[in-house]
Amino acid sequence: MDELNNLISSPELLLAKVHLQCQNISNPVDRLYHCDSANKDDAWKDAFLIAMRETILGQQKNYAFYKDLMTLSGFDVESLQHFDDISHIPYITSAVLKKYNFSSSADEQHALTVTSSGTTGQRANISIDEVSLVRIVSGIFKVYSDLGLASAQEANYLFAGYSPEASNGAGTAGTDQVVSHLTPRRSAFYALDLTESGKTVFLKDESVEQLREYVQAGIPIRILGFLHYVCEIVTAYHEKYGKLICPENSFILSGGGWKEFARSYGEDFNLYAFLSEFSNIQASSVRDSYSLVEHPVLYVACEKNKLHVSALAHVVIRDVKTMKVLPYGETGLVQLFSPVLQSYPSGSLLTSDLGCLEKNCECGRASDFLRIDGRGGSKKPMTCALNAEQYIAGSGHVK
Repeated sequence: MDELNNLISSPELLLAKVHLQCQNISNPVDRLYHCDSANKDDAWKDAFLIAMRETILGQQKNYAFYKDLMTLSGFDVESLQHFDDISHIPYITSAVLKKYNFSSSADEQHALTVTSSGTTGQRANISIDEVSLVRIVSGIFKVYSDLGLASAQEANYLFAGYSPEASNGAGTAGTDQVVSHLTPRRSAFYALDLTESGKTVFLKDESVEQLREYVQAGIPIRILGFLHYVCEIVTAYHEKYGKLICPENSFILSGGGWKEFARSYGEDFNLYAFLSEFSNIQASSVRDSYSLVEHPVLYVACEKNKLHVSALAHVVIRDVKTMKVLPYGETGLVQLFSPVLQSYPSGSLLTSDLGCLEKNCECGRASDFLRIDGRGGSKKPMTCALNAEQYIAGSGHVK
């Protein structure tokens, strides 16, 4: 996408707008960026409730089908009086957002369109206006910074993912670009790039040689992207040069995929044991993340490899059969709430992923953390969770 390429290649204006947004306290959504992610207290609950109310009102205004869904569900935004009321906001499923193209009264304001990876055969195309885009980028900075991953120290970046030219609008490419601005960036190399004929290829050998140069340069290395390619590169490096010894303060900031990769290595494959054997990268320096393009808030791992829920989001887990909210420690469907994206109707998103919510992380942060037990596949779960689709399909406001 030209819009994404322009964003990635010339981020200065966007970053300047992010800086201004972070100073804003006049808007309820922007005020959340000043809340402490590690200690989501009553003040945060009040702020989050007000921000969700504003976003849901906006999405209801811009999307006629969402207003229909509210009416059919018997939900009134004015009923959002207490924090626990948030769980009653009618949800849309991620499968619905992948299946339908939505028309909005604010379409002309959209600045960017990004796509999901489409690993199950369906791709979500998410339209983002400028305000939401700035908030998304600010959110990425906030989540990683709150976990101690922003630094004034320069770093070299190896992207175990797509180059801007090869991304084809993928949301993961844009996220990685933002993450690479958590530090001053000396240089960058992309493992997935285009050939002269326009074919996307995995440059494994070239990645190994670039990684070798980074090791010899002696400044921190940050490896971003898909863990499948990270492991492939580390393995190839080990075969040619021996154990990968990264400079101090190096990190792997990944975007998931290691469970799928592990299956190809056997059920007992352990990512952290693998990295310990082939490199000096410890588990505390591997920060995986969970995200969906339909829900533009990252859940990033702490030093104990737990995916924390930041001040920009709220999570509940629902029973697969009854859809009741489950207590801590019980596995069900993951439902995500965030007021950040106002240009797309995903303030209340029910995923097809299975997981559970837990608290009292060993890292000492008071925020809840999310454990994902299984990503949603191509088969839809046969539950009443899909009832939103029948409302949407019958509303006449989607195509």
